[in-house]
Amino acid sequence: METFTVRETAAMLKLSEGTIRRFIADGRLKVIRNGRFIRISLGAIEDLLEPVVPKSDCSRRPPKNTKPRPTNADESL
Repeated sequence: METFTVRETAAMLKLSEGTIRRFIADGRLKVIRNGRFIRISLGAIEDLLEPVVPKSDCSRRPPKNTKPRPTNADESL
């Protein structure tokens, strides 16, 4: 089982150590405690990361081929 420190986990996920510690305190990140040492398994890190699934409703976005209409001095912003 591969384990990482808080610092290594923060560097891997490009987050601060404080954020990792907050995830641990919230229970979002499971850890292995050995005295005062904290180790985080690779499986726990993978469980923390959820894939981003786009919403099926894309009606809010403008069509891709639409160009913005140029404005002139007579129009208000």
